[in-house]
Amino acid sequence: MVQIGQALFTMYRCAGCHVEGSQFPPLAGKYGKRVNIEGGDPVPFDDEYIRESIYVPNAKIAAGYRAVMPAYKDRITEDEVKQMILYIRSLK
Repeated sequence: MVQIGQALFTMYRCAGCHVEGSQFPPLAGKYGKRVNIEGGDPVPFDDEYIRESIYVPNAKIAAGYRAVMPAYKDRITEDEVKQMILYIRSLK
């Protein structure tokens, strides 16, 4: 399942943006931690946060980043999101 999630992460071009050193928030090592968001209290970087960030990315924007990610609500299925979450969990 992790490999399928990785393939989807690449196919939807997430890998091109969410890497260390880019202008977008890196995802490696974040799962299970709290992340600061613009205009709000820190939130857990968990399945719910990842799902919401994919479907409605402007709902909770990571502190220090701009709202530029497109919404994938009508483009990515729930099963695909679950597989990508498994992959994101595996990133160290």
